Amino acid sequence: MIIIMLDDILNSVSSGGSIVHCESDTTLFFRGDVVEFLFVLQTGQIALTRHMVDGNRLILSRAVGPCILAEASVYSKHYHCDAITLSECDLKRYATVLTPGLH
Repeated sequence: MIIIMLDDILNSVSSGGSIVHCESDTTLFFRGDVVEFLFVLQTGQIALTRHMVDGNRLILSRAVGPCILAEASVYSKHYHCDAITLSECDLKRYATVLTPGLH
């Protein structure tokens, strides 16, 4: 993550957040879903993926906790990839506050 994005990202989420536990092979969000949450991966591994026209899955990024997951989604109305857990994961989920006019 670009460090200068951190303040903007932290300002775009509501305070609090909730803890989420996921089993392996759980989809957190799909490409095209409306961005409602920013996920902070506490433990585990998650693949950010896209499905190719031939049906294969391309892993764009492999996130290992602790880290912010798909931080660019804070600046978009829709997710641009799928997020699939590769192991059991614990995450903190924050509601996002989108700026009007974002795509």
